[in-house]
Amino acid sequence: HLRIADLELFITTAHLKNLSKAAMIHNLSQSAASASIMRVESAFGYSLCTHEKRQFRLTHEGATLVPRAE
Repeated sequence: HLRIADLELFITTAHLKNLSKAAMIHNLSQSAASASIMRVESAFGYSLCTHEKRQFRLTHEGATLVPRAE
């Protein structure tokens, strides 16, 4: 189930381009933040970002979603 907090974290992470920093801002552990991003992806049915270590990049679908989610 997608929560508003999941979308808020996704937006923060997209702006910062850093999941760790976004997790800290939202008072989440790295693993909880990652699970939150995965819930957003699951809800929309697309990969919204790359899942590479230490790098957060939006896919085309992710970049399209950010302004709509805001």
